[in-house]
Amino acid sequence: MGKVHVWLVEDGGPEGPDALQPWLRRRHSDPARLRLPWWLGLFRGLVVWWRCRRAHRQLAPVWSGVGRAPELDAVGELAQALQHALGGRYTVRGVLRHGARGPAAAAAELKTGARVVVLDLAPDGATTLRPDIAAALAAREAEVTVAGPWLGARSWERLRLRGIRAALARLRTDDGALPAHEVVFAVRACAGARTEAAASALRDALGRAEPVRMAHVPDLDGACAGESPAQVLAAIAAAGPRPVILVPVGFGTRHVEAALAMGAQLREQAAALGLAPYLEVPPLADGGEAGRMLSEVVQAAELAAGWPVPEHEVRSDIEAALRLAGIEPIPRGVRG
Repeated sequence: MGKVHVWLVEDGGPEGPDALQPWLRRRHSDPARLRLPWWLGLFRGLVVWWRCRRAHRQLAPVWSGVGRAPELDAVGELAQALQHALGGRYTVRGVLRHGARGPAAAAAELKTGARVVVLDLAPDGATTLRPDIAAALAAREAEVTVAGPWLGARSWERLRLRGIRAALARLRTDDGALPAHEVVFAVRACAGARTEAAASALRDALGRAEPVRMAHVPDLDGACAGESPAQVLAAIAAAGPRPVILVPVGFGTRHVEAALAMGAQLREQAAALGLAPYLEVPPLADGGEAGRMLSEVVQAAELAAGWPVPEHEVRSDIEAALRLAGIEPIPRGVRG
């Protein structure tokens, strides 16, 4: 049995300020992003130039504070954690769609007919195969299955809850009292029904009497479906200073949009508004437990495609033996 290749797919980002312009050009040339009416297709090159110029003018002044796009390292860290969780039967790599080495370069390293599990880390791409990914894998005659949606995995919910509870523990006073505080869910501009469902499930699991605020992280073009994190913090402060816990929902990794809308600038704003402490729950890419959670998503995709998963069969045999002995196995997934 040959190796199974796992692709963790992200849009990627520039290596630094000097790489911002070429990265924007690749991003805005993406057919999935650049949807034009037929009559405007004749001016495609001009439209790409204009969008890149506008985006560069907006981003260049603040990019020096970001430097290298955070997902470049975050995807690598997550791939390493997933590789460790899956073991030697798999080869895991990050594939950055708008990076210098994108899907075509990754596919060129595959043998003809290789088995590939594609796990898209963007919330809007968890169950679909993007055209550029599909074309690159088709050229290698690869056998492909799509893993997802990772956002709906129960172990993802447990990871988020664990981070929130750790933040709440930091808020408690010496006598165990929990001061009045705000929980804010930050979602990406491209968030859809899956992100909303995940946020709703998380809200219900928290069992909060008070509502959870939603903040919408603008995309690189400035599009935003609701109040931005900065606007939400200002609204909270207007009602009186209190601690704030910010929880990323729908972010597969530390992301360039989040780096611009959250991070150091938002912490400075929170301090200026008297919102202390201001706590951010780590994104998915932090820690080996995220790798174990995604390993379950990958193997579920293999089973759905009818591929053999020896580890799953061995685990099932052990669980069956334990039940015959009257012992209920520990549930699979992230504990606690």
